[in-house]
Amino acid sequence: MRPSSILWFERIYLVALALGGLHAVVNFDASLARLESEPSIAILGGASSFVVAIMVFSFLISLLFWFLIARKGSNLAKWILVLFTAIGLFMLPGTLEAMTENARLVTITLTALQVIAIAFLFRRDAREFLASDPTSPALEERQGVNLK
Repeated sequence: MRPSSILWFERIYLVALALGGLHAVVNFDASLARLESEPSIAILGGASSFVVAIMVFSFLISLLFWFLIARKGSNLAKWILVLFTAIGLFMLPGTLEAMTENARLVTITLTALQVIAIAFLFRRDAREFLASDPTSPALEERQGVNLK
């Protein structure tokens, strides 16, 4: 069993990922229309394929972070996720300006969920879990104990 902080990270992160995926699917037509209105994209054609590819790629990268952190205990993946989140937070004000009110609300909610999930990675039990040597037999013992 993994530490409680890792379990909370996993739950909140996956909820945010699911809500983000649902939001992307529901707003697919609006995203496509926005992309097709860009002259440089319209010339290339195939905007729908591009939007789908970006959505799938983003979803798979997020799943990879979840797997590496919550299931494999990768401290490196944790710090890469923290870096990407920090960059996203830095860019958030400019991004929000170009959004509709509903999209702004969803984006702020998803960002808050992701920050909350990441905060769990800095609790003592999560730090110990992520600092463990994956080849160490002690990791299996630690995973069997719910550290608090």
